[in-house]
Amino acid sequence: MNGLRLHIAPLSLAKNRNPILYATDSANRENQRIGHRISNHSLIFGYAYSFCEPQGRLHMKNSLLLTFLAAAIAAPVAQAQAPDCSSATVITTTGQWSWLANRGQAQTEYSPGSDCEFFPSHADYFFEWTAPTTGHFQIDTLGSTWDTQLAIYAGSGCTTSCVDYDFGTGAISSNFPIPTSIILLRDVTAGDVFLIRVGGLSESHTPTDRLNINEYTDPCIDGTDDALEDNETLAHAIPFDDGSYANLWVSHADPDHFSFCVAPGNTLQVDLLFTHANGNVQAKLLSTNTTYPDWEGTRLDHGFTNTDNESLTWTNTSATNEQVTLRVFINGETSPSDCNDYDLIVSGSGPCDFTANTFCDPMDPNSTGLSTNLSASPSTTAETRLRLEVNQGPPGQFGYFLVGTAPSAPGLALGQGHLCFDLGGFQRLGRYNVAGSPMNSLGRFQPDGTLNNIVGTSGNGKGFDVPASLPFNWFYGQNIRVVAGQTWHYQLWHREPNGNSNFSNGLSVLF
Repeated sequence: MNGLRLHIAPLSLAKNRNPILYATDSANRENQRIGHRISNHSLIFGYAYSFCEPQGRLHMKNSLLLTFLAAAIAAPVAQAQAPDCSSATVITTTGQWSWLANRGQAQTEYSPGSDCEFFPSHADYFFEWTAPTTGHFQIDTLGSTWDTQLAIYAGSGCTTSCVDYDFGTGAISSNFPIPTSIILLRDVTAGDVFLIRVGGLSESHTPTDRLNINEYTDPCIDGTDDALEDNETLAHAIPFDDGSYANLWVSHADPDHFSFCVAPGNTLQVDLLFTHANGNVQAKLLSTNTTYPDWEGTRLDHGFTNTDNESLTWTNTSATNEQVTLRVFINGETSPSDCNDYDLIVSGSGPCDFTANTFCDPMDPNSTGLSTNLSASPSTTAETRLRLEVNQGPPGQFGYFLVGTAPSAPGLALGQGHLCFDLGGFQRLGRYNVAGSPMNSLGRFQPDGTLNNIVGTSGNGKGFDVPASLPFNWFYGQNIRVVAGQTWHYQLWHREPNGNSNFSNGLSVLF
């Protein structure tokens, strides 16, 4: 689960998001948290918990619950009021601290912490915590009696970077759902400093709000991931077709996600084969959330039997292809172990077809006298099943792909060609030049005018296997994703000799 968060200028490199874990809130919406490795030593996880499940299930390790209960009994409670990142309450131990969530409300996110989601309707307070020892730690708001949220930043003061956040999806009360927050810090070094931001809904009454910091031990930390990692997040769900997939591995801290396309009238059948005594594997079949890609969509079916094996089915009754996601996880409350092996058997799915139409075609001639030609090809190695290929380009020149929400013809004259995207209003334009990620499409034209991929993001070495993630942020700073039923528009930008540049024709693709 290695990863790098890139904070680079907007028009050069965009950030590459990494492992995310999930939770459900009191309205039974499915959400997820984000984890990132920072400074080569800290890996942060948000945990998965569920509110409205059978038997009031709490997806939390018994060890976590015992840790919290012990802290609630033994730890000193200190009152804290630090409503600004520049005046954070300094803490250097593990324990429990109280704070009030019925004072002033957060109005804006201080820079550069905009990567950590924090709703303005929540009052916020700050702690500056220095890790007393080397190891893993759980930071949470368990024990609070009202809606909370939590964000953790690397460093101190107001010049920190976002590490992880959890906006109130951590735990439940048996009678009334209290959206508390939980984040795990892994491989922390003694002396590491973190700015902790806590928040809660501002209410007329005075709720009890808690911040807890305790050491944490993961009983499955030495488990071996299967070959399909990393797929801990909805955003990194692996596209699957029909077939049998043996010897997969899942843990409480490391759920699995797979995506399927289901044609109109088809029934998707998913079977998970495992031994319950070795770990309680459960699953959810979910629609794809196109607005908030970090949140799960509508639950289509689930397998919560607490026995050997689970079976899920769903029939697509719509008139269009539908993309759905399977989430496989360990139910920590009812499981004898926090990890297990399983086999996955899938039927009724298939690649989502696409249709492509050109615009701004032909483009202005390039330096060879020909127009750079962009076309679409099926690809079994691309998340979207789409490969963009280009020919008739100027030999030796570099280029990368662009994507936009709307085309425009004849477009904007730039260099020797035309940029054919609508840039007005709420339209968006992104560049597939995100270094170190599947959203990097950098290529170079060969002597025959064919664009070869030089960054390993094409299954056959030519063009670009289009990923599901789009190279611009939208909706709470998250990368939105390509799903079935959407239309996206593509064009190649490339250099010309003597410092000039040009474009290919455009391509509108209905997935």
